[in-house]
Amino acid sequence: MNPNKDTDLPRIGKILVAVDESHHARRATSLATAMAMRFGAEITLLHILLTATPFTKLCGLAESYAIPAETLRRLTPLPQAIYEDNIGFPMNVMNPTMPTELLIELGRCILESHKETAERLGAADVTLVMEDGDPAERILEAAAREHSDLIVMGHRGLGALQGLLAGSVSTKVNQLAPVTVVAVK
Repeated sequence: MNPNKDTDLPRIGKILVAVDESHHARRATSLATAMAMRFGAEITLLHILLTATPFTKLCGLAESYAIPAETLRRLTPLPQAIYEDNIGFPMNVMNPTMPTELLIELGRCILESHKETAERLGAADVTLVMEDGDPAERILEAAAREHSDLIVMGHRGLGALQGLLAGSVSTKVNQLAPVTVVAVK
């Protein structure tokens, strides 16, 4: 048999792409799109709310996506003042949280941005999904629910330090997924 014949390729009809705003996730979207084009597959872009992302990084993302000023004004003044004045606190003593409304808006912006990338690269069938919770668990659940044949994700996301300490999401997904997982660097 010729391994390059189309009939010898594995069936990949649905690709789940876990996305955030990391460089690796951007590359994962590009790779998944190329694979979808090659296999004629559907793409599902999945974003897990960034609840574990540091407050200052979320503020920066909100500004980069031009989140409406009205939404940004709802941020708690105390954490902003703390971070603006560079007052430091030991980890877990004070961890300001971003309002859920803003996390959802950021998630929508991130998903739309990845969808624009996929469509610009030629993808025709792109579905957007946003969830909250443990990223590895949500990715595995979405892959099962969507009947995904392949999971593509960044090797490291926005929580790189947390991944070093507790184990990365991509490692957990790779170990537990019943389908092929591609972790993009």
